[in-house]
Amino acid sequence: MKTFLPWQAIVLLLAVTLALYGCSSSDSRHVSSANGDGVAKPSEAVFPANADRLAADIPRTLRRLHWGRLRIEVETSSSVIVRAWALVPNGQTAVITGRGEENDRVHVTIGIGHFGNHDVERSFLDALRQTMADKPLPKRGWGFELCE
Repeated sequence: MKTFLPWQAIVLLLAVTLALYGCSSSDSRHVSSANGDGVAKPSEAVFPANADRLAADIPRTLRRLHWGRLRIEVETSSSVIVRAWALVPNGQTAVITGRGEENDRVHVTIGIGHFGNHDVERSFLDALRQTMADKPLPKRGWGFELCE
């Protein structure tokens, strides 16, 4: 009969510990830093417009910033929700969410990557504010849009 040597017991203990704790689920948006724990929060703003205008102006803003448009969805349940996914020039993915509120206002949030990038998020919100200040594009069928 074979007995365990002390180093074999340590290897077995390490293997069991890694299996139990190394693969545990964790929140990927939680960031630990030397200054303390922090959670990446998306940047947000409120605009005086309706959700239809927001759905039309997000693609214009993405073109203005030279971001890649991945997908845009508009959900109409109890309130209108606009979700857009875009590719930022540095390769990260941006998730933009707009929720229609009462009195023709929309609440827009944008988060970039897992850890956020507040400077780039703020630049998007500023560009969206400028786009919404411009005249809205006329609605045309078949995806036709006048160039700016």
